[in-house]
Amino acid sequence: MPKEVNPRAASSAYQADLTLKSEYVLEYAEKELGLRRRPGQREMIKTVSAVIEGEEKFGIIEAGTGTGKTYAYLIPVCHHCLTEGKRAVVSTGTKALQQQLIDKDLPFVTRLFAAVTGQCLRFALLYGRANYLCPRLLNEELDKQEATLQLVKDHETEFYLDLAEWLGEGGSGVWEDLPSISDKKRRYWLKICADSEDALCAGCEEPECPWLKARRRAASAQIVVVNHWLAAADLALFSEADLRLFGEVKPAVLVVDEAHHFREVVKMTGQMVFSQSYLGLILQGLEQVEKRMPVPTKHITGETRQAWDLASQAVYELEDWAETFLGSNAIKPLKPGLVPSNIMNKLQARLQTFLQMVQERVEGFRQELDSLDSGQVDFEESGINEEKLKILNRLDRLAEKIENIASAFERGVRTSNHYLVSGSSGDVCCVERSQGIRFVSWPFDPVPALQALYELYDKVVFTSATLFPSASPAGVEWFLKRSGIPGLKAKIARVSSPFDYERQMKAFILTDGALMPDPTNPRRLEALGQAVLKAVEATEGGVLVLCTSYTELRAVAAHLAQHLPKTRCLFVQGEAGKSELLQQFRDHGQAVLVGVASFWQGVDVPGDALRTLIIARIPFPVPDDPDVQAECYFARHRWWQEVFVPQASLAMKQGIGRLIRTESDTGMVIIADPRAARRHRQLVEACLPVTPSAVALFDAD
Repeated sequence: MPKEVNPRAASSAYQADLTLKSEYVLEYAEKELGLRRRPGQREMIKTVSAVIEGEEKFGIIEAGTGTGKTYAYLIPVCHHCLTEGKRAVVSTGTKALQQQLIDKDLPFVTRLFAAVTGQCLRFALLYGRANYLCPRLLNEELDKQEATLQLVKDHETEFYLDLAEWLGEGGSGVWEDLPSISDKKRRYWLKICADSEDALCAGCEEPECPWLKARRRAASAQIVVVNHWLAAADLALFSEADLRLFGEVKPAVLVVDEAHHFREVVKMTGQMVFSQSYLGLILQGLEQVEKRMPVPTKHITGETRQAWDLASQAVYELEDWAETFLGSNAIKPLKPGLVPSNIMNKLQARLQTFLQMVQERVEGFRQELDSLDSGQVDFEESGINEEKLKILNRLDRLAEKIENIASAFERGVRTSNHYLVSGSSGDVCCVERSQGIRFVSWPFDPVPALQALYELYDKVVFTSATLFPSASPAGVEWFLKRSGIPGLKAKIARVSSPFDYERQMKAFILTDGALMPDPTNPRRLEALGQAVLKAVEATEGGVLVLCTSYTELRAVAAHLAQHLPKTRCLFVQGEAGKSELLQQFRDHGQAVLVGVASFWQGVDVPGDALRTLIIARIPFPVPDDPDVQAECYFARHRWWQEVFVPQASLAMKQGIGRLIRTESDTGMVIIADPRAARRHRQLVEACLPVTPSAVALFDAD
């Protein structure tokens, strides 16, 4: 832990000198403040500095765990902001890293530069609008409750009262800062947050509005910390309205930390969903506008409701077909021609009729408001001008929903822009069972969106512990191509981890044939549960089991639940939120945590609380995943080299990286997949920092 920075402690060689290079700032931190010297960190600082000061637009740095990469990019970026009067955006993939940057790393770097240069750096954290409370809407909800003289307070009312008390005690009005968070409370929050249809953010002048204050802090900050979704949303705002989320002064530098997430996030910002529930929101929105009009209206006629009923019946027929199509699967790719034409044509005609009627009703409401405003009702004198603005806001949102559902039907149900029709500029489409039947589409290739986003900045720096699927030039080229980055405009570096893996880690591959991942092997799941239990019994400290499917997860969890020693405690993904499970896992110290998907990354448990990592099988992508099918289609005969091997390698590296988090950690990786010792041994060994030993089953010897 570095010492507290004291500006007076800076030697005369550093004091108030803005011409110093970033590495000298790091040298001061090492010599005067006790920051541990890391050669990889120094190398990364030089690379980032060279990108910012040089001709290349892009910096691509794969920095091994323990490099100290946040300081390695913050120091040169902050130096650039101070010396050149520029601004920067730091985008992260997880809230944990956001909090680390805001609570620890940026305060230290800011105090460091104050000591070295005498200059003060301003930084801010910005979330999406739905994370901020609207005090005006909260007060309105409380007024409603008071007006009804409610004697018994329900959960919603209690939530609003608690919020008001929290704000009165100095609460930030930010969802993430609430004393207690739950999914049940989230639906109440959405009614009174800044993203509500009744929030009038565009003309808001409320001095205590959390969203307004956050925007102002971000606009005046030199460093703005956001997540990847918000960085992508900034592009959408710029494309639609020529505005920026981060203020009028253009940020010059974008740093993308945890960059292995970034491409997928940008791709999914183009996602569109068609569902019965979304169709229902349109009629519901129209009804809510009708209720809020200042004089009685008859814009929602029986004809409109009948059109909605007919469209809804056609959607139910589509859903019945989808249930049969999905079978036992939760998700399946959708290709052109699969939806029966009679179902498609009926729904298209009825949907078009309903949406056209709604559009006419929306315009009717607008005209009626205009006529009221011109003399029938004095909005100012009657005190309902604000209500009129809310109605107009709702009408704008409703018009947007009409456009969205029409496009979602065209792209996701009719599959008119499917990649089989439109090539790589087309969509990936699927049907999924997720809180009902949903038809989902998204762009196959996010490169055009990525390149448009890059144009918003002078310099773009990508960094992560895992960027390249392999150390070869082909591995680097794979990342550059998928990210839309011209190799000639990029400075590329790979910084090794400072950890002594030969001393800190051991790796084993289980070769028992019963563990072979093969559909014809009925013993696989039982053998996996037994192998995990045997490893747990033979080791000390916490154990993390990473599965590649929920079928594996359930089988392992069921076996451990019956046979786990009493000294151990079992935690299973899905029993609680990820953060809560990880905290319980850390606190116990001898627990077993079984996870899938998201637990392969973003898990940071140093010390004895995680001493053993078990990987259930090599994490090859699922062949019938919609994205994987599309990738393989365009890769043609090179689907194995360009899709399966790179994706499995990156996932494996991410998983293995959960084990050793500090220089004092020790532990072992156990891979319960015999293929890792046979035909896929080269792939697995390239992902491991140590050479694995092959054993039939793991035991204490």
